[in-house]
Amino acid sequence: MAEDYYYESQIDKDHEWEQYLKEPKSGNFEAVLNMIKAQVGIALLALPYGFYNSGIGYGSIIQSLSVLFSLYGIRKLILIADEVQKPKLYYPELVEQILGEKVEVFAYAGVQAGDLEIIVITAIILVPFIFINNFHFLNTSSGFAIILMIFSLVYILIYDLQEIEQYNIGINSNSQQFFKIEGAIPIIGLAIFNCEGITCVFHIRDSMKKQSDFMKLFSLVLLFLLILQIIFGSINVFTFGKNLQEIVLLNIPYTDVYSFIAKIGYATGILLSYPIQIFPVYTLLQQSMKMEDLSTAQIYKVYGVRMSLLASLFLVAYMIPEFSGLLSFLGAVSGVATQMTFPLWMDYVYQKNHKSKFLKYFDLSLLGLSIVLMVVCGYSTLKDLFI
Repeated sequence: MAEDYYYESQIDKDHEWEQYLKEPKSGNFEAVLNMIKAQVGIALLALPYGFYNSGIGYGSIIQSLSVLFSLYGIRKLILIADEVQKPKLYYPELVEQILGEKVEVFAYAGVQAGDLEIIVITAIILVPFIFINNFHFLNTSSGFAIILMIFSLVYILIYDLQEIEQYNIGINSNSQQFFKIEGAIPIIGLAIFNCEGITCVFHIRDSMKKQSDFMKLFSLVLLFLLILQIIFGSINVFTFGKNLQEIVLLNIPYTDVYSFIAKIGYATGILLSYPIQIFPVYTLLQQSMKMEDLSTAQIYKVYGVRMSLLASLFLVAYMIPEFSGLLSFLGAVSGVATQMTFPLWMDYVYQKNHKSKFLKYFDLSLLGLSIVLMVVCGYSTLKDLFI
């Protein structure tokens, strides 16, 4: 059986389940907070810029397709995980189980920073989170982060509507087109990056009391966020047009205390969401280094590894030349791989003898499409990023 892969004896299996059941669990509301925070990040602020360069209509279609692909991939992962039946089964373990030890999953998490001072401040805020070992305890930071980010998003939308009304900005303005061929490729990676939380799904599901509710809740969260993304991207394109900057918050002037809170609040919300998104990376590193058991003898070594990872990400963030191009590249490569390629590949290997011919060929077609997207979009965005 699939679950036998993980256990040397029934005693080991029973012991792991016993420890797992003793851990504190989250309710559905807390899980929804973690889902939202896993999905909402800095990429939402870059989405209007992507919509402007690609056209609102095309951008909306690509964003919708990205959400559908993400849901399709997650559903396949969850179905496989349900059959494996192992506590604390995460993405890298599932890949190793289905595709073999030689297949590596590369995860990337990072923060965008303008200068060294910002990176130092960010490090001071984030370092305490390396000592958290249970995903359940990130609920509080998720709730606070969502409050800050909702305030910022509402402020931006109110500012947009006031600008549209004051200057009589119309949908037929020359600066707003519904399709632009020159932005057709970069928006694909950016849209996929906006569904960045797929590597967190197992951690969130694992932290829930009622895991059977996960797919229903996650589908509703993604639908809500899709509507938010399309509205947010479109309104900001209508408002700022050709003056739209890579990060839409840069278009908002410091006019009062509310604008200041909106800018600082969203940035703080992103920092508080960072531990949720990097948690799977910690898990992957610890498993690859055979440090799954957080015993007293190993605990300091684990924290040292986490600190090294955090430091390396700050170094990368300090050296990146263009922000929106980076998001597009990451979405086109790692985003497509984690949301489409690996889920479809694992599902084909695991279920190939239990599928209809139509579904088998349909999934193989999507798998081929994902590889084409990685190559074409990855090369295009990488070329634009450094040339």
